[in-house]
Amino acid sequence: MECVVTDHEPASDLLLGNSGTWSALRYRDYRRYWLGSLASVGGAQALTIAQGWVVYDLTESALMLGYLGLATAIPSILMTLPGGVIADRYSRRRILIVICLLVTTLLLMLTWLDVSDQLSAWVVIGFAAVISLMTGVEWPTRQSLYPQFIDRSSMVSAVALNSIIWQGTRMPLPALAGIVIAFGDTWMVFLGAALGYVAMVVVLIRLPADQQMVDRSAPLKEFFEGVSFIFREHLFLYYFILSYALMLLVVSHHQLMPAFADMLGSDERGYGYLMSATGVGSVLGTLLAPTARRYLPIAWVTIGGAVGTAMFVLVLCLVTRILPGSSGFLPAMTTVFFAAFMHSVFLINALSVLQLWVPDTLRGRVMGLHGITWNLMPLGALLVGYLTGWVILPDAMMISIFAFLFILILVGSRVVKQAH
Repeated sequence: MECVVTDHEPASDLLLGNSGTWSALRYRDYRRYWLGSLASVGGAQALTIAQGWVVYDLTESALMLGYLGLATAIPSILMTLPGGVIADRYSRRRILIVICLLVTTLLLMLTWLDVSDQLSAWVVIGFAAVISLMTGVEWPTRQSLYPQFIDRSSMVSAVALNSIIWQGTRMPLPALAGIVIAFGDTWMVFLGAALGYVAMVVVLIRLPADQQMVDRSAPLKEFFEGVSFIFREHLFLYYFILSYALMLLVVSHHQLMPAFADMLGSDERGYGYLMSATGVGSVLGTLLAPTARRYLPIAWVTIGGAVGTAMFVLVLCLVTRILPGSSGFLPAMTTVFFAAFMHSVFLINALSVLQLWVPDTLRGRVMGLHGITWNLMPLGALLVGYLTGWVILPDAMMISIFAFLFILILVGSRVVKQAH
């Protein structure tokens, strides 16, 4: 099939969001899945906050945050590709149950090490790497499981609601985690993350059994079927390039937020507030993304989201450079809010196109390839961390942003042409 998004395609009405943002919650099994995911993803967000703070508190090094990002990214990237094949070959529900139980065990071990005062920056990084390995299978499995719980007419709603889970948990949890760390300890956050995964296991056990989607032919052949689909459908390829570049070169500022908070004269609570502002912007962007599609072509909305994300992160760098210390904190919160808003606009529109047009038999593999997107954020933080050896953090981040804008100029026009 030729994946071209036009007003004449049957799925175009679905992209307009006629079913409403919340319509997928009508389906009982999806509702259960969504609530369980809310708990486990919330645990994952809290874990990220605690890991980042422990590493920076022990080392005060943006480069060490980059190493944490590397440990979070590389194992997941290596497993995401075969993870998509696994998701298409075996029961997705059972895969998620096993992964959640393993992550729970690791989080309980991390909690015990923290309570017994045996944590070091490298121990945290090591645990992050092992959990990342499991996340590489978890992401494509999650993304390919939930479409079976809904009707296709509610796909845009389901995509938006899944994004709300990830973006919405950034709103209360960073602030809550910062407060818990400030008045308690990081082990409390690790324990809370473990309980979130336990909740997901309880939900998954109650969901109906699913079936694998493909015959068990050679795994390598199945993997290349997913890759060839992306390169064959040019619009998919362009969306993938933009998603990868945006996360690697711009949205990597999330991983470096502890360092930005430090330059703004703040502590862990300020870090939590910055991430909470990011969460608020993300949720609002997710809720309003369908509205923009009613007035502009989806390609223009998507490109606009990418441009807006880059511009507001650029402003964050300028604010941090020109107004270091507490005087720049409020402007910085404002810019990260709008950066997150625009990124959600990009993300929801791009992911809706992918989910609506990908065949079910390839969904695990294609979404596995898309899952690499999230792992590129910490890699981008490592790149910026290395650049801080020669320039200050805001300047290093701006160099990365300009590299993205160059890629956007090359690819953005092709997205618009291909969509028409």
